[in-house]
Amino acid sequence: VGSGGSSKACESSTDVIQKLQSGNVCAGTVCKTLTGCNWKQYESVIDQATGGDSMLKKMIIVTMCKESGAVPNRSHQNDNGTFDCGLMQINQSGSCTEASYLVTENITKGVQLMRQKMSASSRTYLSVPVEAAVFASYNCCGNGTPPNAASVDCTVQTGFKNEVPKWVCPINPGEGTFNMCSVKSYACELTACLNSL
Repeated sequence: VGSGGSSKACESSTDVIQKLQSGNVCAGTVCKTLTGCNWKQYESVIDQATGGDSMLKKMIIVTMCKESGAVPNRSHQNDNGTFDCGLMQINQSGSCTEASYLVTENITKGVQLMRQKMSASSRTYLSVPVEAAVFASYNCCGNGTPPNAASVDCTVQTGFKNEVPKWVCPINPGEGTFNMCSVKSYACELTACLNSL
């Protein structure tokens, strides 16, 4: 996991601080991910895999739409040589195979991974939606960087009133296409999409 989305320019620290003060760091984000995404064909599999958890179901739907556009044989090779495979873009060390694309197995693995990310994202930050933190963790980071660890750059000294996770901080977001600003864009868009289901 980790390929969904493209590079996103960082917002200014002032803009991020204003959003945090307004009560939601994702304020103003528009959901585009669900447009043209034919997820309904997989709804019975998603229902079974999520076991009646309506919020988890929504999170799986929006993640699937962002990661693969609900295209079951979607694959992506990452810069580190790993591959993201199938509807939920499950990361694996070798090339995607027919088994990687099996709908039920791929969605089930995505649900298991999302549940792991939900239980690992127990730390909360003021004005940062919990779901956005889970999405950030699902999307990030192939290099082992924990996106929900407290930022060492966005602090009281740099104008932030409260701690924020790394993915919220526009200061020193990292190198490459999928830096923390891209993770923030991904996490906030998927959070906005939850309200569209």
